[in-house]
Amino acid sequence: MPIHALAVALWLAAAPSPSPATATAPPPVAAAPQPDPWVPLRFLVGTWKSEGGGGKPGDVVGGGFTFAIELDGKVAVRRSRSEIAPRTGEARGTVHEDLTVIAPKGKGLQAWTWDNEGHAIRYAVRSEAGIVIFESESGAPGPRFRLAYARRGADQVEISFSIAQPGKPFAPYVSGLARRVRDPSP
Repeated sequence: MPIHALAVALWLAAAPSPSPATATAPPPVAAAPQPDPWVPLRFLVGTWKSEGGGGKPGDVVGGGFTFAIELDGKVAVRRSRSEIAPRTGEARGTVHEDLTVIAPKGKGLQAWTWDNEGHAIRYAVRSEAGIVIFESESGAPGPRFRLAYARRGADQVEISFSIAQPGKPFAPYVSGLARRVRDPSP
């Protein structure tokens, strides 16, 4: 092999490979858009005021709640205050306050609620057309709880809270209506 042919062969063998900047790489694969986990709850976003229930025993007669999607869409937070008319035999009504944090879990949602009565409740969250239901998990000691929000218009929801004593079905405990009082946009 002539020397110049050998030099060309060595030169070609030692030629640098194309740099990453000049190499032709396949285009990046776009990640599939993730579904919005908050779709079932979006109708609740905003500030809501309770509409008086007429003062019947156990009716919500005042209060309200706020509902917001926070932390760059990672959680939803509900803060609630309910003024409840006295039940039969009670001298005065009660005030119930709670904080609920909701987060995606798999293809659904889960929630944790803490209240001024000392409860810490873990809920599974499910939805149906215009209804969101928070239901405490079965198998835990003590009563079970169900909180439901039913859409009754663009700016009105019906709220019901039920309790199931161990071995018993859910029974209504308190219910009422709330009206959106502020536009949910920032």
